[in-house]
Amino acid sequence: MSKAEASKAEAPIDRLLGPLTWGGPRIRLNFLEMQASDQIATRLIREYEGVISKSKRICRDAEISQNDDYLEFVTTEEGEFLEDVIGSIFIILQTKIRRVAALAKDLGECIKDQKGVDIPFLLKDKDIKLIGKPYANTDMTFCYCVWEAANYYKHRDEWSDETWYSDDELFEKYGSMKNVPYNVKKSRITRQNVEKLGVRNYSTGNMRNMYKAMGVSDYEDCKILIDEITIWSKEVYVTVRGELEKVARIHPDFR
Repeated sequence: MSKAEASKAEAPIDRLLGPLTWGGPRIRLNFLEMQASDQIATRLIREYEGVISKSKRICRDAEISQNDDYLEFVTTEEGEFLEDVIGSIFIILQTKIRRVAALAKDLGECIKDQKGVDIPFLLKDKDIKLIGKPYANTDMTFCYCVWEAANYYKHRDEWSDETWYSDDELFEKYGSMKNVPYNVKKSRITRQNVEKLGVRNYSTGNMRNMYKAMGVSDYEDCKILIDEITIWSKEVYVTVRGELEKVARIHPDFR
């Protein structure tokens, strides 16, 4: 069989991806598949579950002491500690999301550069994060809920009071929404999203509120978070491969 005949015998997606070469589309798709199944985030979160279990034991021991002042001190300290632990878990999951989304986008840019084929879906980072159904009573996917929860944890201390202003209050201050500073507009989007997950201004338990809103009833059992992001990651791979197959079937250079 000649090279030309062999090329024709290949599936369209194989002609689009080309050979397995470093920096080529095929190896980038392989990297995406590996990252979708990667267990590093799961292992890290399992370690954090152990930390949460220890915190719960400390609170139980304080309760057994029957010293009300000591109990109040311990529960306050451990509550603040738990907020940071949960925030850290969201950041671990966000890192997983970022890696998967970045690899998908990188694949799209590679195909555009090397094959001259533009696949808009792969070039839009937010579209990748929005793969999946809206979660519960929000208009966000579970993945995007986690993404915004992590953003809230990372940036909440940077937010000005204006982040919590109503539209009317901002209009009164700036005369037009167009005059509102970009950083305020951006933080308000995150604020509005996490409010759907139970976040309230001045609350000391917002991370725990979001945990519960995402289905975690026992703080030391994060299985639902791990499972949902794993499902999303694998769905991204399947969706990306499906987009590539669709493009390859209709593109004159590969069909």
